[in-house]
Amino acid sequence: ATFGGVRVNFENEAEADVVISVLASDSLGNLMPAENYYTKSKEGTFAARGFSAEPTVFAVFVRDRWDNLSDTTLKELVPLYEEKLDKTKFKEVHLATDTYEQHCCGSGISDLWDDIINHRENNFLTKPGSGMPQWFTFDLGDKYRLSRFKLHQTSRNAPYTLAAPKVFQIYGSNNPSPDGSWDSWTLLGEFESIIPSGEDSPTTEDIEYALIEGEDYEFPTPEDAPVVQYLRFRTETTWGGLDRVYMSELTFWGSKEWIAIY
Repeated sequence: ATFGGVRVNFENEAEADVVISVLASDSLGNLMPAENYYTKSKEGTFAARGFSAEPTVFAVFVRDRWDNLSDTTLKELVPLYEEKLDKTKFKEVHLATDTYEQHCCGSGISDLWDDIINHRENNFLTKPGSGMPQWFTFDLGDKYRLSRFKLHQTSRNAPYTLAAPKVFQIYGSNNPSPDGSWDSWTLLGEFESIIPSGEDSPTTEDIEYALIEGEDYEFPTPEDAPVVQYLRFRTETTWGGLDRVYMSELTFWGSKEWIAIY
């Protein structure tokens, strides 16, 4: 079980082109499609989400390129509780050392939480020339213990290329210093964007994942994470090594301070 669903770990020693399908029981007990994950990676992990914290039967099977099917593995699990954060409460915060400068084509940093994805003219784009790393700050509008987030890449450039974030960190704070120093910030996690299929160049499914489904990241040990209201997103490197950042949307899940995750 994981936050909002089930996590699947797999080994694929032959590095074959396969689809790993996840089914989940509905209110009548029928198994319904929940996720299809395309890969040829030797090993990996992914999640199927969108489920309440109540007992659910999950089933997993594998299909290869010739439509051969594996046996089906079934297990009843209780997904861990989480709620989607209300993005209408998010606000931009300007701190002295923040490097963010909007670069054309959009309304600014608020494009990151307007729920508009895969649109060429609605993106968060920073100006080149300020070097790397780059970071920006925003207010969640309330205090949360964060469990995971999704990052949607932008169709303004091809996914997994150019200015798409590759290695990045997220920091949290409840009282950020106005001088922009890092003393008041706690590292919540460091993350790396990885092409799901394991191919050198992204497949059609990889591109759909980055643009439409969104790259899914879990915060490490979220049950022990601090409750925070302010976030700082720090990009260390981009896929193309450029000193600018392009993103379409950020979406977060977690729990309020007074709600236990478990």
